[in-house]
Amino acid sequence: MSQEMEGFSRIAGNLAKVLFESRTTGVCILRDGMILAANPLVGEMTEKPDEEIKGKPWLELASREDLPFLGSGRRQGTSRETTPFHFRLSTPRGETRWVVGTLTPLPSPAGSDELLLLSDVSRYERIHDDASVREQDTLAMTEGTLRAIEKIVEMKDPFIAGHQRRVARLSYAISRRLGLSESSSRVLRMAALVHDVGKVSIPIQVLAKPMHLSEDEYSIVRMHPLVGYEILKDIDHLAFAAEIILQHHERVDGSGYPSGRLTGDRMLPEARIISVADAMEAMISRRPHRPALGLEEALGEIDRGRGLEYDPDVVDACLDLFKEPGFTLESRSEGDF
Repeated sequence: MSQEMEGFSRIAGNLAKVLFESRTTGVCILRDGMILAANPLVGEMTEKPDEEIKGKPWLELASREDLPFLGSGRRQGTSRETTPFHFRLSTPRGETRWVVGTLTPLPSPAGSDELLLLSDVSRYERIHDDASVREQDTLAMTEGTLRAIEKIVEMKDPFIAGHQRRVARLSYAISRRLGLSESSSRVLRMAALVHDVGKVSIPIQVLAKPMHLSEDEYSIVRMHPLVGYEILKDIDHLAFAAEIILQHHERVDGSGYPSGRLTGDRMLPEARIISVADAMEAMISRRPHRPALGLEEALGEIDRGRGLEYDPDVVDACLDLFKEPGFTLESRSEGDF
């Protein structure tokens, strides 16, 4: 053995005593990206004998698809980064394993030696994948239930056809304008999509009445947020929407219903958004007792309610949206499903 290799061996020896017997971490000593030595766990991970590992580029451990993401320094054995990185390795049996690796420079006469540490995290990736599948299944179930509820409401009230969907689109757009996350905006959109579910309890002759409602009839209508809350609150994957729906006719000055006592920040942010979107859509749509308002007139009404009936920030976001060229409530948004 050359003096250079003897020096390297002394340096690596102390590490080998501690690391090479590890049963939790794969260890490779590299020179110019080539594997000089590997502990038994690397063989277990790759399901390869020692002679098929030593003397080979360490990058042969990684799947071809992951090579572009490992960085040129890591690929050439010249990296001095110690930041952990992920990659997949494939066994001869075709099994794919997720690995977290770190490369650490080693002091040696060659100057290009590195310590490669590998941890098999496949089990945690599977747990994550299983959780993601369950989350997607729950989301699909939620969206399917929402579509069914939406259809039931629209069959009950012919004048509400499309109303909930347009309110959902506007609510989603406002929430994104306000900087809510994609996930929060999507939850809001789901609640908006069935915000009038409580109207299934209102007699059709009241819903479709072609004139202004009497006080008694209006009292019935004012109960629909509470009815909607009662319908959804005990459905596990829709309970999140119940509180939002309960508050969507409350107003920031306390003049809304059914409580009439909620004001300002006591209202859920999602409810404050839906209240503006609901009012806006209602004004620009025809109703049994009145024609639709023009867009500018409706926007003026929303603007006049800023800080009184409606949250000022939500109003500003709504007004800004309608200034955008081509924005309409009929446009499909990225949050649609």
